[in-house]
Amino acid sequence: CLLEFSQRGDLLQRVESFQVDDKKLFTAPRYICVNINGNICVSDQHGHAVVIFNKDFKLIGRYEGQSNSHPFRPRGICCDRFGRIIVTDGDNHKIHLLSHSGEFVRYILSEEDSLRNP
Repeated sequence: CLLEFSQRGDLLQRVESFQVDDKKLFTAPRYICVNINGNICVSDQHGHAVVIFNKDFKLIGRYEGQSNSHPFRPRGICCDRFGRIIVTDGDNHKIHLLSHSGEFVRYILSEEDSLRNP
């Protein structure tokens, strides 16, 4: 479940299930961030995806990585001041830059930059 709290620590909302057409959107969510647009970005390491919702918990997008030899395994996730999503992919030794809606923009760093298991 996902809990939303106010700045004072009061519970504002509790979301028990994230499903679209009776399909769960997460397998093993690990990290979460909120961008400047209020979009909620979740890295699902075992589901091999980054899932993005708006502040009303409506699905905006799902990013499943670029085609590589290893499955996309998102771990750490954060957002920059422009609302873009930055996510680590340890198995592929890359850091992905995504648009605010989860579309691939480019790799920020990769194994060619001596990056290993971010």
